[in-house]
Amino acid sequence: GASPGLRRLRESSTRDVTILRQPPFSSYRRCACVKLLLLLFLSLVRLARLQTLHPNFLFSAPSAMAKYTVTYFNGRGRGELTRLLFVAGGVDFEDKRVEFSDWPALKPKTPMGFMPVVSVAGGPEITESLACAQFAAAEAGLAGKDNTERAQVIMALIHTTAILEEFIKVLFEKDEAKKAELQKGFEKKRDTHFGNMQKQLMMNNGGAGFIYGSEMTAADVAVWYVGVDSKLFDGADGLDSLKALGKRVAENPKLAAWVAKRPVTPW
Repeated sequence: GASPGLRRLRESSTRDVTILRQPPFSSYRRCACVKLLLLLFLSLVRLARLQTLHPNFLFSAPSAMAKYTVTYFNGRGRGELTRLLFVAGGVDFEDKRVEFSDWPALKPKTPMGFMPVVSVAGGPEITESLACAQFAAAEAGLAGKDNTERAQVIMALIHTTAILEEFIKVLFEKDEAKKAELQKGFEKKRDTHFGNMQKQLMMNNGGAGFIYGSEMTAADVAVWYVGVDSKLFDGADGLDSLKALGKRVAENPKLAAWVAKRPVTPW
């Protein structure tokens, strides 16, 4: 038999030959890493494009397990638009109505001392009527399909809520002289804002469809709520196209069902 030294020499030679027969390790590994990084880069580019085209694709889509509560007085007022947007988008929520007598005890427990408040189960509370409406619109898929439409929808919400705020001032003013002055201010703001909204509508398909885009958004729901449902179109002239839009929105089956079953309140 071979001596121990000779056996070790043969084993060493065999290992050397095996190593020499393999492809260069560093070049092979470098090529694989480059391919992997290229595939990763292309995947990220595709995801970024999908997120741009469909903003809810990755991060903003409402969870099927999400639970929302809308807390507001037992009336329409500043809270109804948020309710309507959840309804129009088919988003389930708890409609928590507060009587005036219960408000003083509840007020310190709200985030900012105001209602409406939108509560997300396991998450934060959102307050201020415009913020609540924007949140509900986003969760309901009615906030616009891209950044441009989303900005336009917010613009419409600002205009319509401004009209509603002026009307609320008139509604709750007890001094008749002040009420008359507030009514004049309301009518001026109503005609200006609704007139501007009608111009926006006419720029999109000649006013035959919706205010922005090809589908109903929160802008259309807001115009219907403030103009038709709250009857603030009454007394306004020259808004035929906007009033026709209100009728189209009113035919939405989900909104029609909500209006039929909600509590009847004076405001």
